[in-house]
Amino acid sequence: MKKVLIFAAIFMFGAFSMVSAQADLQGMFNVSPFGGLGLPMGDMSADDTDDALNRAMGFKFGVMAEYFFTPNIGVGVDFLYAIFGNDYEDELVDDFGDDKLHTMNIGVHGKYVFMMEGMLRPYVTAGAGMTMNKVKDVIFETGGEEGEVKLDSKIFIAGGVGAMYWVSEMISVFGEVGIDYLMTDGAGLEFEGEEVAGEIGTNYYFLDFKVGINIWFGGME
Repeated sequence: MKKVLIFAAIFMFGAFSMVSAQADLQGMFNVSPFGGLGLPMGDMSADDTDDALNRAMGFKFGVMAEYFFTPNIGVGVDFLYAIFGNDYEDELVDDFGDDKLHTMNIGVHGKYVFMMEGMLRPYVTAGAGMTMNKVKDVIFETGGEEGEVKLDSKIFIAGGVGAMYWVSEMISVFGEVGIDYLMTDGAGLEFEGEEVAGEIGTNYYFLDFKVGINIWFGGME
């Protein structure tokens, strides 16, 4: 039993040493798939304003890639795809359809990592890019056919806080909470490829909860 305990202690020390060896992220690159939830806020979740979308909590997935050019500062590119169902009362489904908002964000971001000596490393991140949105299976006019409403592409900004936890020398898992702010004010509309009168008169945003895995490559010798 004593030998087992000694072996376990050596194993844990070795694992900790491998993780600690990644204290310097300079020159390292990661590819990071993720998934999570989006919680609509403001006019995106409201049902009592002219531009209310009445969206329910959505599911999302994506991937990002990052390169660290200093020991704790990195830059990256990111892709996110989210689907938000509606939160209509039952009688409104007949009027508007059981529609879903599809949001695709493609952008760039920066990241600053704290506490470089441990396995658990908090970070902050911020970025921007283009957002593309469409509402599928919507009845655009009462009694009309179901179709797709597409919004003009616009800029989005995003930011968040999170933490990475190293589980091996080249693998970490992460969790992050943030906000995605879609600057849709002034976006024109198309229904089934045809422009329609009017435009969006507000910006939409949602809270962003994600978890994922970082697969690391490279590093300074």
